[in-house]
Amino acid sequence: AEQKRLREIGALLEWLAEHTQLSGAELLEVGFEVPIGARVVHLRRVAQWPMPTAPSGRLRLSVPADHQESIAQLLSYIKGRGGKVDA
Repeated sequence: AEQKRLREIGALLEWLAEHTQLSGAELLEVGFEVPIGARVVHLRRVAQWPMPTAPSGRLRLSVPADHQESIAQLLSYIKGRGGKVDA
């Protein structure tokens, strides 16, 4: 079960790395709440990147602004490995 979950997370990261255009980040003041499990997380600012090659071409990846740099580094790393989490 754990291996399946890790494969699914890896596949998601590969898909995000493939479709996210990291050069086009925007910072937005949003001030909304997101339910995660039994908690509610308050997001004040988010970074968004366009995903022009994803289905419809209008998707955007949004992350908390505090994590923008680490998410961009992770996706760049995956792109640099040929788009694979396990190379």
